[in-house]
Amino acid sequence: MDFEELLTEVGNFGRFQKIRITLLSLITLPSVFHIYIQTFTAGKSDHWCESWKTDDCIVFNLTTIECESLKRELSIPVTTGSSSDGTVYMQCQKYNVSGLNLETAVISGQNNLTSLEKIPCDEGWIFDKTTFPSSVVYDVSSQFNHTSPKSD
Repeated sequence: MDFEELLTEVGNFGRFQKIRITLLSLITLPSVFHIYIQTFTAGKSDHWCESWKTDDCIVFNLTTIECESLKRELSIPVTTGSSSDGTVYMQCQKYNVSGLNLETAVISGQNNLTSLEKIPCDEGWIFDKTTFPSSVVYDVSSQFNHTSPKSD
């Protein structure tokens, strides 16, 4: 007896096969969500070092977004590269502005701050939330100490 005769005797695709396919599909469907959820929750975006964590921009009458932009322009070195607005900021270094408050930095201007020493991030990071308002990357990084590892 060859396979074709056996298949016609047993049947091609019966009730048992349909139940089995349906149950296997129901079991594997949740794993698809588990596999692809990272695509939507772990988006990466531009980030830069945080500076003047405790200083706010009330004196300058700026919104929170404008304040973050001002702090970034004053304390983060610009690097070569291309961006939609033409400016690309370093992500892991900043100027050593630890002795200055925000008002003094604004008065002295950006040209005077560029002569300061560049140091690794020591106060954490700020994330650009225009593309991804919330992400696993933001949530996890906010839970850890953002200081750079010490070199021995």
